[in-house]
Amino acid sequence: MNPKLIRLENLADAAHAQLRQCGENLRKAREERMALDRHREDLEAKKFKLSASDRERLNELADRVEHLTGVYDDLRADHRAKRDLFNRCKEHAHG
Repeated sequence: MNPKLIRLENLADAAHAQLRQCGENLRKAREERMALDRHREDLEAKKFKLSASDRERLNELADRVEHLTGVYDDLRADHRAKRDLFNRCKEHAHG
């Protein structure tokens, strides 16, 4: 492969790595939020409420999940565009 194709492939690979990392962060935030939400439901079933710090954390996690979902969607589109560009250029170079 020529240097330009290698550079395009490296960019696509880097975008994929960012996408994977964001996906992992999103998964962890969702899991933590679900666990805290289950804890809240358990407390409410016993006629108790979350502490102020837990309520604040639940709100922070909801905001984080929303933010990371948007970032993930943007990174996925960026990765797809870079991978498609690499594949088109590679086909053109070999065509």
